Amino acid sequence: AFLQAFFSNLLQAAIRLGVLGQVDATSLLAGFEPLALATATRAARSSLDDLGGSAFVSDIMAMQHETQYSRLFRS
Repeated sequence: AFLQAFFSNLLQAAIRLGVLGQVDATSLLAGFEPLALATATRAARSSLDDLGGSAFVSDIMAMQHETQYSRLFRS
């Protein structure tokens, strides 16, 4: 469910930016289902020892996004 929601949010942003139309976004979302299921299955079988990396800089930048003067989407 989280993977589908994340991908759906990315597609909604692409629609708002005019990069994709609604039909294309719906097609991409439908085509994403097999990959989401495979990824979720793999994650369910993984342990903490299987975690191989993290994105500290990405996390920090995401936190700073909230207080930036200019943003693409106000939420």
